Amino acid sequence: AEDITDNVLHLLSSKMNGLTGDVQTLLKVMACFGSSTNESVIGYLSESVEYAGVRNGLEGALSDGFIVKDGEGCLQFVHDKVREAAYNLIPDSDKKQFHYHLGKVLYSFCDGEDVGDTIF
Repeated sequence: AEDITDNVLHLLSSKMNGLTGDVQTLLKVMACFGSSTNESVIGYLSESVEYAGVRNGLEGALSDGFIVKDGEGCLQFVHDKVREAAYNLIPDSDKKQFHYHLGKVLYSFCDGEDVGDTIF
């Protein structure tokens, strides 16, 4: 069973490596938040220079079937292994910096307010 899991991750990773940069960035960002992300987070990020392409990436990730959107604006990975493969797009040596930078950009939108109230 372990071999099958590894094969699925390898296939997903191979497919994701062939995606556009915008779709890869969107998948990496979502993977940092876990199995689901509120669409408002993507909206905030798309207003920043660093993550301007995530809105375009959202459309690609939806059409490629990696994520789904519910009626309440929640974006979810279709499976835990898809999230794991997306998270693995970030090199291990860069993961802490990626999380830090993501948080820093989101915090910049809070204008002194509580992050949870403003963004989530």
